[in-house]
Amino acid sequence: MIGLVPGLAFDEYRRAPGTNVSALKELSRSPRHYQFRLNNPKESAALKMGSVCHTAVLEPHRFLAEYVLWDKRDDEDGLKRRRGKDWKAFEAEARDAGKRVVTDAEYKLALSMRDAVRTHSAAMRYLHSGQAEVSMFWQDAETGRNCKGRIDWLTTSEGDVLAGLKTARTAHPIGFGNAAARLGYHLQWAYYRDGYQAITGKSARMVEIVVENTPPYDVVVFVIPDEVIDAGQEEYREHFKKLLEALRDELSQDIDRTVQTMQDEATVFADPNDRASQESDIALELRNRDRERKLIKKIEETITRIDSGDYGCCDSCGVEIGLKRLEARPTARLCIDCKTLDEQRERQSVK
Repeated sequence: MIGLVPGLAFDEYRRAPGTNVSALKELSRSPRHYQFRLNNPKESAALKMGSVCHTAVLEPHRFLAEYVLWDKRDDEDGLKRRRGKDWKAFEAEARDAGKRVVTDAEYKLALSMRDAVRTHSAAMRYLHSGQAEVSMFWQDAETGRNCKGRIDWLTTSEGDVLAGLKTARTAHPIGFGNAAARLGYHLQWAYYRDGYQAITGKSARMVEIVVENTPPYDVVVFVIPDEVIDAGQEEYREHFKKLLEALRDELSQDIDRTVQTMQDEATVFADPNDRASQESDIALELRNRDRERKLIKKIEETITRIDSGDYGCCDSCGVEIGLKRLEARPTARLCIDCKTLDEQRERQSVK
């Protein structure tokens, strides 16, 4: 699946192959956290409430099709707690219907945030036309690595704009700016902009609509400046360096284990067939380890380029190589255009 896909259910998007930005953010912790997050998506009450708000604001016509309200009352006319036989039966019925359960309080909060956004003139400048929850799927041209992202709102009424919707404790520029830095939103803005350009060939502006999740549900619209996204690009360099160092260490350990294994299993077979089979296996292992040694050398050269500030730029034309290509091949030294031309020249010279 390649391209822009409007209307794809979130569960289908989640199951689709590809690296998403949520996993990529984990590189700020370690490569191990990154690998873990690839197979274990985050779940939390805040993320659930964000999804409820997205549907209420961006796709109100779908709300009743995706959610069911838990509003059972007890004898004292209070809302029943989500436990016991009634709750389990209700939850099972909702799950069988493909719906998610929201409480009365969550429902009212979603409506309040919806009304705040839909009556905000600056927000509606972008939301008056467009498409909600547009999934993006693209593939690295050289390696075939799958990537994916999900645009909250795509509009082309004033040029190509990728608009995000965030709920927050505060929409004040300082408070939201701190939260954005802490949660890595600048990585998401860069990732989505690059993905959209890879699919469409167009450069899009990034806009974030922020609504507070407490009264009076203030709304602020931020147009993300290029320097903020550039800061995300700088952070990617450090992330890639961590991945490269982890890969280098892993390859070095594999080489050491191979050498140790060959020493431990150094047996001279009397049978010529057994001896030939052993020599063939040894030759294969040595070729594999030789490729890994060459890769280690490339990795160390790339780490040096990161430290010197040259990483991420094409050796041939000088332009930025691009996040998707670097994510798939961190040691790349040519942008995809120059790499394609280089391969074409090689094929022509062979002919």
